[in-house]
Amino acid sequence: MQKIPDWRFLVVADASTEKEGKAYTFFFNKKGTDKEIEKLIKSFLENVKNYHGYVDGWGAKRLIVFLKVYLEKQGHIYIKGVLDFTGNDLAQELTDFQCTSFMKLWSDKYDENGYPLLEKVSLEQKQKKAVNPNIKLVKKIDQFVKGVYAKGGNDEDLLMGIAPYMNDFKKVMDNSSKSEMETYYNKYDGFYGFTKLLEDMAKAIKEGRIDVPK
Repeated sequence: MQKIPDWRFLVVADASTEKEGKAYTFFFNKKGTDKEIEKLIKSFLENVKNYHGYVDGWGAKRLIVFLKVYLEKQGHIYIKGVLDFTGNDLAQELTDFQCTSFMKLWSDKYDENGYPLLEKVSLEQKQKKAVNPNIKLVKKIDQFVKGVYAKGGNDEDLLMGIAPYMNDFKKVMDNSSKSEMETYYNKYDGFYGFTKLLEDMAKAIKEGRIDVPK
């Protein structure tokens, strides 16, 4: 049996990248064991703090640029650039390379020493997290829309019953990344129809085709 190489992925993240569904990723294609990555990141963070005096408050995009420069200066040629994945793309890459986990460096979460937190995330954890609470609200809206049309209703009937679902829709919009919204649209026709109806209505109001009481 052929031994599987101990490859690792390193993701640099913050609350903003998580909301966008982005995974700014380094791919260690030779020596990337967990211990090596931990040692490498510790060295990097100490270097940054010694030079700049602080590390906290940096966003993921800023941190990853400094990390890339540091790795290049240190001659870590086994690092493959910066790969801009969506969450689903990253999960697929992990599966393709038979990796069961990846390392994640947070720019806005800190360890007990005040340094950006480095954690090990299993693919199983990531896949469980992908089943998010928004799905319940998306399905609720999807079923409402399909129910209206199944009874022979039209867009006007949909508009008449839309009010109780607006708060749920806002929650989904506020707590979903662009890639997650696209997934909902592709999987739930009713939810897509609900969104499209609201977009068309907003456009009509803007163009003056619908009068809004003052």
